[in-house]
Amino acid sequence: GIDSSSIVCAIHHEYPDVNIRTLSMVYPGKPNDESKYVNIIVAATKAKAEYISPNADDFANDLFDLIRTQQEPFQGLAIYGQYQIKKYAHYWGIKILMDGAGADTLLAPKLARKPDNMITFDRIKNCLFKEGFRELIRKTILFNQTRNNRKQNNAIAEKVLFCKDELLICEEDRAKINIPKSSYNLRNDRNGTRWGIITRTPFFDRSIQEFGASLPNEWRIQNGISKYIFRQSMTGILPEGVLNRKDKQGYVLPDYELMSSPSMRDIVKEITHSDSFLSREYWDGILVQKLFDDLYNGKVQWNAIFWRIINVEIWHRIYFDGHKKTTVHSDINSLDQPPAQMQGKMS
Repeated sequence: GIDSSSIVCAIHHEYPDVNIRTLSMVYPGKPNDESKYVNIIVAATKAKAEYISPNADDFANDLFDLIRTQQEPFQGLAIYGQYQIKKYAHYWGIKILMDGAGADTLLAPKLARKPDNMITFDRIKNCLFKEGFRELIRKTILFNQTRNNRKQNNAIAEKVLFCKDELLICEEDRAKINIPKSSYNLRNDRNGTRWGIITRTPFFDRSIQEFGASLPNEWRIQNGISKYIFRQSMTGILPEGVLNRKDKQGYVLPDYELMSSPSMRDIVKEITHSDSFLSREYWDGILVQKLFDDLYNGKVQWNAIFWRIINVEIWHRIYFDGHKKTTVHSDINSLDQPPAQMQGKMS
């Protein structure tokens, strides 16, 4: 992304003789692959690049350790991408990573009570139309896709999940102390601690945060261009192919592929047909079984709620039921060995 790429390019700009090492998650040929942008930065900075592409077998092997590491359920598999980055950094002997997290909230347009500083409909409309109808249509399609996915998620949830008043109360208490992006930092820290990695996030530096908080909206977004002041400051340092990006990916994994491999189907079947799963008060176990059967038979589309149900069940087994299979790695010695695809490639 533009944020992490800027860190690499800024280091190269200030210290051109320093050898930079990058670690990127890529999925060549997949819709959300960012190899093209990674290669632009690597070529510009002459960095030594390492690439990983976690597959379904990796996921099945790491599943229980991932959930145990996070200590509580999490919404999406992006956390696994982060986990894998830390894991490979550990095997490559890297101790400190730089992360571009924090720039999004730092430079996001802010809503204020003063009319002259508010993001109004007319200003949004003008920005969109300046980008042309094609871009407007593209954004509308993406918005509708997101909205439809959310509707599907809600429809499935209403069908198979049970509402528990005590859980709602806990969520209300949590919301009172919720801090934007704190969840990301918490997940990041737990993944790093698991693999002995320290992550530095320059955009969360106090001086940068205070400066960002003081910026008016015209420096945050201008003519439909987000992070306007940041892009201006990186002109000539960050290659235009990345500087002018308008999309954002993050840790995007092929969720369905990871969850539908033969090994994962076996795990899902064992979980959803177990007595513990069927006795939970959170869902209708029989309906969930049918839901997964429909998913694997192509009758329903992938939705994040499939992952969340499995996540909660495994988490419950680890931290409440004390299942040995999930509290102890199947082969604890394997944690000290690099993944098979890395053996012989260590540098």
